[in-house]
Amino acid sequence: MISARELTIIWANGDTPWYWCWIDDFPGARYISLSNSCLYYCFWIFFPTCYSNIDCLRITKRFPEVAKLRFVWWFEIGGKIDTSLLSTMTTYVAFLVFKPTNNFFGFDNNPVEVTVGLDGGNVQNRTVYFDRRQQNIVPGDNPGLFPKERRDGWLESELGEFFTGSDEEGKLSMTILEINCSNGKHGLVVQGIEIRPKKRVNK
Repeated sequence: MISARELTIIWANGDTPWYWCWIDDFPGARYISLSNSCLYYCFWIFFPTCYSNIDCLRITKRFPEVAKLRFVWWFEIGGKIDTSLLSTMTTYVAFLVFKPTNNFFGFDNNPVEVTVGLDGGNVQNRTVYFDRRQQNIVPGDNPGLFPKERRDGWLESELGEFFTGSDEEGKLSMTILEINCSNGKHGLVVQGIEIRPKKRVNK
């Protein structure tokens, strides 16, 4: 997991630091510690519209900031991790950790496209919803489509799985995309992308 302070925020019209600010004391936030083998300190959020705004909020001394979406039309979050930092012969799962605010909107009827895979290789594509209320509306029985509540009070959406082989090399990319520009999006607080081992294969 990487904090919002370590994120690079890029806009279509160049770097515009006046579009975001730092705010203290976001309630109910906790830090979930991961080993360094799960982290890659190059992470970006891309909101290419001149009407975009995000706030970054301070939550604890150990994990001080998160990113709060103020308003965008085009929503994209991505991250990369070098597979050499991960354990071999292990299946990992990537999760987006987030929380909606009271005035959360724009994601209710719009599924989000997510991809996980090695750069230049095969990728896993799936569709998820950030709004848990869609679980009562969307047909089918696939609980992985919808976010689950964590013990720390945040929500997490599964982005996908990937397996690191014995000789795996390269960078693993994770992308979250919603570009239905007919709907503005607001009120999503992003803590980061968390990567957890799911299963290890004995050599």
